Parts: sequence; structure tokens; C-alpha cells
Amino acid sequence: MILKKLLESRITTKWWLDKDISNNDLNYILECARLAPSIHGKFSTSIFVSRDKTYKNFLYEDNTYCYGIPGKETMQRGVPHPEDYNPKYKRYNGQVNAPVVLTWLYTGHKNPSVKGDHFHDDAERDVLVSASYASIAALEKQIDFGFCQCIGGKEISDFLGIGSHAILVMGLGYKDEYQGQLKRQVYKDGKHIGWDIDNIPFDLREHHRKYRPKMGDYIIWDQT
Repeated sequence: MILKKLLESRITTKWWLDKDISNNDLNYILECARLAPSIHGKFSTSIFVSRDKTYKNFLYEDNTYCYGIPGKETMQRGVPHPEDYNPKYKRYNGQVNAPVVLTWLYTGHKNPSVKGDHFHDDAERDVLVSASYASIAALEKQIDFGFCQCIGGKEISDFLGIGSHAILVMGLGYKDEYQGQLKRQVYKDGKHIGWDIDNIPFDLREHHRKYRPKMGDYIIWDQT
């Protein structure tokens, strides 16, 4: 029941307090992520751990933002036509502004006893399990987090000089308090450059964001 309560309280954190997490807690989270299973035991991904402001600025300002095209419901990563740029439609992903940022990258399998290639889809599945382990460990330590998969994977890999592409980014830290509105505006050097969703408590989120299927809709019991 303790884990269920923790999971029910979780939100995606995008705005952070200027408060670092301890190395002991960070190492615990990383160790839990390392213990996740891998398809065929290939372990083809690695986690890059960073507190570096330069890297986080690269992610936030140049790599992970989305642009909502007027008239379309979904947002697309990047700005398709710079001449049409309007900060009103540019959404940033503050998950990557956390005190600590974890980046899962495809680096090739490490198990010398396993032959053959590890396909990209397999690596993505590995990362989803590893990141789930990390998130549960963070909840246990009462550390907030936010995932970001709206990324340019190859650009991140090239920036770091590690692997062939990044798969997932996770921010770790302590959330700033909800400011009472759906969005927060983003400014740089006093200029409005876009917006991001606030750290909205689960019970105040938009309907589609707080939706969870009922057990009867989600679980299918074998009736044989």
C-alpha cells in the first residue's frame, strides 16, 4: 500500500527548487536502475549523469522544446518554420532543468557472452524498465522527477560524444510549488521565449492528463 500511495501522488515535475539531491540518494537510484533486466541480457544502454549547466541549457534551449502548430492538436519537436515562430506556441520541457539529469543512451551491448546485435526497439524497452526502476527508487527517497522523450537523440549523443543516440532523459530533484495556473511563461534575458506546464497537482490537472482507466477496463481476466 505504501508504494501505491507514492504512485498516486506522482506528477511530472518541470519546475525545480534550487536544491541538489545527495550523492547517497543519487547512487541508490542509479543502482536500482542498473538492476533492471535486459532483453537477452545484452545491456546495450548506459546512463549519463550530469549536473552541468551547459548540458542542461543545451537540452532545454536547443534540443527538447516543442512547437504547437495552430489548428493542430499535437505538438511537434522543434520549430518547423522559423519565419512562423511565435513564443505563444513554443513549449519547453523543464524536466531537463532539474538539479540532476539522467540520459539513457544506446552504446552497444556490454555482455561478452551474448552474440548478435541488439536492435533499437529492444534497447528502448530496456530503457523503459530501467527508468521505471529509477522512478520507483526516487519515490522511495521522496525525490521528484520528470521524464522527457521529446528529444533529438542523435544530437544529444553527438553533443556528449557518447553512443549513437539518446533514448530518454529524466530530471531528478525537488519540485517548486504549484503557482496556481496551468502554464508558466518562460523568459530569457527579459524576453518572452515560450511557456511550459506548471507542476500541477494530480487532482487539478486537465481531464485527459489525470485520466486513469478503471481496473475493469484495464485488466482482462482469463475466464477459462
